Amino acid sequence: MNHAVILPILIPLFGAACSLFVEHRRYGPKVQRTVAWTTLAALAAAVALLFAQTADGSIAVYLLGDWPSRLGIALVADRLSAWMLVTTLLLATPCLLHACSGWDRRAPHFHALFQFQLVGLNGAFLTGDIFNLFVFFEVMLIASYGLLLSGGRGLRMRIGLHYVVFNVTASTLFLIALGLLYASLGSLNMAELSQRIAEVPATHLVLVKATMGLLLLVFCSKAALMPLYLWLPEAYARAPAAVAALFAIMTKVGLYAVLRVSSLWFGDGAGPMAGYGSDWLLWAGVATLVLGGLGVLAAARLRVMISYLVVVSAATLFIAFAVRTPEVLSAGLYYLPHSTFVAAALFLIADLIRRRRGGASDRKEIIAPMPGKQTPAVLFLIGAVAVAGLPPLSGFLGQGRLAGRHAGAVHRRGLDRRAGQQPDGDRGHHPRRHPPVLARAGAGRRRAPAAQGPHPHGGTVRRRAAAGVWHCHEPVRRPADAAHRCDGHPAAAPRRVCGRAARHHAGDPPAMTRRPSLYKRLIPSPSLSVMVVAFWLLMSDSFTFGQFVLGMLLGLVVPLFAARLDREFARIGSLKPVPKLLCVTLWDILVSNIRVAIQVLGPERRIHPGFIWLPLDIANIHGIAALTSMITLTPGTVSAALSDDRRHLLVHVLHLDDPDELIRQIKHRYEAPLMEIFP
Repeated sequence: MNHAVILPILIPLFGAACSLFVEHRRYGPKVQRTVAWTTLAALAAAVALLFAQTADGSIAVYLLGDWPSRLGIALVADRLSAWMLVTTLLLATPCLLHACSGWDRRAPHFHALFQFQLVGLNGAFLTGDIFNLFVFFEVMLIASYGLLLSGGRGLRMRIGLHYVVFNVTASTLFLIALGLLYASLGSLNMAELSQRIAEVPATHLVLVKATMGLLLLVFCSKAALMPLYLWLPEAYARAPAAVAALFAIMTKVGLYAVLRVSSLWFGDGAGPMAGYGSDWLLWAGVATLVLGGLGVLAAARLRVMISYLVVVSAATLFIAFAVRTPEVLSAGLYYLPHSTFVAAALFLIADLIRRRRGGASDRKEIIAPMPGKQTPAVLFLIGAVAVAGLPPLSGFLGQGRLAGRHAGAVHRRGLDRRAGQQPDGDRGHHPRRHPPVLARAGAGRRRAPAAQGPHPHGGTVRRRAAAGVWHCHEPVRRPADAAHRCDGHPAAAPRRVCGRAARHHAGDPPAMTRRPSLYKRLIPSPSLSVMVVAFWLLMSDSFTFGQFVLGMLLGLVVPLFAARLDREFARIGSLKPVPKLLCVTLWDILVSNIRVAIQVLGPERRIHPGFIWLPLDIANIHGIAALTSMITLTPGTVSAALSDDRRHLLVHVLHLDDPDELIRQIKHRYEAPLMEIFP
């Protein structure tokens, strides 16, 4: 029997006992730290040995007490388990180093709880029994309770209690699911369950599916999948830096559990349970990714922003694991340690910034002096580049492989074909059944007598007051000019007619107006209402009933005003410049990041900010919007204002050397291709 499998559990367990023994004040912190580092060194040797043994694809099984696997405790080590053990070890080393800088003195039993946390993590990755997975989950969570609450008070205690209550509830559901699982299948060994699930009778299928759904719900709550992620941002943000950095891998434990049970129980040979839960896991991961990104944008504190980055990384891995192809899984397993290490590093850097800013802490809206800002600024810049997936850091390889493999897997699975299918029947538009599209020309712009006025860029500007006549300038496409006629044959080349002329075109019936229903009048855009409520709740410091009611009111009022705004529809020209324009924009963003970082970290006397008025040749408002977005996305320049006649754009520049050269570059690199796209 290979005893190396149990060493990653026994070594930190023995280290935790020794740490409790040397906690007496007569030993002092030096002895406690020596015990902690000795334990970690021994754990590194054991993990390296196990990693070498499983590198060739072999699987090591350890039966405690040599009991049969269906009766006793079984530990299983394969390449996935060894990969997670190595990730945990590499994460624990800097966390312990940061804690030994002085914080471990303020937290009672820190070193013992730290080692118990490693026991729970390593045991969860090595267990081959679903009940022992619950046991190691509890060991890990109980240690995390102590680490989060140790030395805390006030708001941290309240957030910590929320964290405890949530996880205790999830653990209770886990235990209920285990009872149902044993009652329906008669075993808790993962390998044996994979065989029994494939042979489950039809009479028990509903109960088995409900049990598996409850198990996946528990694992998703541990991994912070929507809507069960609300506990994570504040809990991680209020934890001490070393603890929050170690917590970065706890969401990956839930992801590991989802991947393990999905590959064992819901594979191709699982019969009616094959692929169970993959579709809703995929879409829940997409929704979590969107909400996590919004949380990053709305975060008021640096540590809360990093906590939402943990949610984003977990959602990305959920999407990868739900696709279930070898290529996407390999890319996801490469991305897993990268996202864990980057989040942990950002937590440690944020703590360094918080301490140097004094009373301003890590709140982003407070501008406060920070002595010695060069070192944390450079470190945070490196972390941000790694999160964004920009070269030359590993995030570029991980996210690039993940995106490419996922796109190929989606194509092979035919998701794009299913999305494009239409039910049988007539999908064409018939001019006698559907009135033509009528465009109110001018899109909200009215003409009036021109007025002269000086312009900051020089010369005069022609301004028009709001009054006068609606002008028909927006072409519309007749419904009969679709890509195919109703009989399925290709249609003739589409004809463009003016919105006003479309009303009287031969063969088209007059437009019929119908009073909208009460629901449409009160809620003209349900999707916009949902987005307004979501944004309002994400920007709030706390989720309360009052904030929810206020968000609902805004969700009702804002779409009513938005529905009364006149919109100007886009005219699309050639799309050939789009790939080159995207590459140029991404390259400029990368180069500008480096240039701005050098300028900010250098002497301030060398920075000469200023404003320029950029003359515009592009007239399409959507092209102007794209141009202003590109200028703002590029570090060092910000679009500030657009003149009333849309002929000049005010741009703020962080360091302005040659205004004429900057204007020439913007017009050549951005405006010229945009004029081809938006004529």
